[in-house]
Amino acid sequence: MSRKQSEQRYTQRSMASNLVACFVLLIMAWAVLASLPLPQLSMPGLSTRADVFSLTDKIQRDLLRLKGKAGPTTRQDAEQLLKLDPTNGNAFTFMGLAADRDGKSALALSYMDEALRREPRGAGTRAWFVYRAVQRDNVDEALKETERLMALVPDALPVALQIFVYFSERPEAQPRLMGMLKRQKGWHDPFLAQLAAAKVESATLARMGSAVAKGGTDNGRSAILSVLIQRGEAGQAKRLWQDALPANARKSNTLVYDAEFEKLPGLAPFNWSFISGEDGSAEIDGGRGLAVDYFGRGSPVLAEQVLLLKPGIYALNVAVTTATLNAESLSWGIYCARTAKPLNKVQLAPIQGGEAVTFKANFQVPDWCAAQSLKLEASPPDFPAAVNATIRSVIITPGVVTSSAPKQPAS
Repeated sequence: MSRKQSEQRYTQRSMASNLVACFVLLIMAWAVLASLPLPQLSMPGLSTRADVFSLTDKIQRDLLRLKGKAGPTTRQDAEQLLKLDPTNGNAFTFMGLAADRDGKSALALSYMDEALRREPRGAGTRAWFVYRAVQRDNVDEALKETERLMALVPDALPVALQIFVYFSERPEAQPRLMGMLKRQKGWHDPFLAQLAAAKVESATLARMGSAVAKGGTDNGRSAILSVLIQRGEAGQAKRLWQDALPANARKSNTLVYDAEFEKLPGLAPFNWSFISGEDGSAEIDGGRGLAVDYFGRGSPVLAEQVLLLKPGIYALNVAVTTATLNAESLSWGIYCARTAKPLNKVQLAPIQGGEAVTFKANFQVPDWCAAQSLKLEASPPDFPAAVNATIRSVIITPGVVTSSAPKQPAS
């Protein structure tokens, strides 16, 4: 990427951050303030809680209407609020916004500091500090204040994540973000999902994904892995996936992970993903293998795993212990990630118990096929009928074929 393109990208992201993240965050903060309990008045008899509530509500409505900015009467209203309730921390927040509107930055900061001293949990005040830090491009301060606000107001999470994603590619931000990811687990998945949806660099995706390799749940990391694979970074995705595995599981050197369906640890897509729906299901059945039920309708993919086979010749071996009539409706196909046409398929046939029967097919991975997908597919027979099968293992080994390598698809 050229320097000019980088500058344009940064400018666009700055505008987006200012217009979306900060203003939405402030709007959210004032809405939260309206729901907070009012403090006890320090001067009973001179005013009532209803007076304080009414004036506070008026100021907040004006702020919401102006997207978090002070209006022409904000300062006067805030001064009146202080007269009604001299200990009111919100009043100093409103005074700070008025000073900010008038371009008096130092005075605004002093008011906001006083507001925090009086009300350390003031969401609106904290939101202003976030806004100020982002406007000044103070990365460390923006992340620190956003984390504090998120702890105060859980509803701030969606906008906070926008700020985290916005700063995620900044080298100075990444250590703090990774530290936050490691010590806080409640927002792992939504953050990684938003990061995966954003157009951030693959290295950033992998770095942030690795920060939660031993924490959080699976959905966010799976989203990161899928995006890396879509971008052609399957090798990087596989390394990230392996980093999250227990040490004993990393020793597996089989070309198909969990080839004998033992429920080994690990995320999809480099581990099995199984589908259960109205057309059929596949699930690991204790030590028996993979139990498959297909109801004779639709064309579902019941099991799938992404592979990273090197170019060469292989054999796909599928061991089946039972398969009822119409088992030909089930097949295992090996696909290049870039094509819809299989490199080859193994078609099943009826098996009536006893010893496992192995079905085989040879295939060749061409040079242009960096990632592959191994799928258990079903297709409706001529006379629809339910199919049940138990698959003991799916193993890929080096093999021998005589056909030429598949041609590269047109780009």
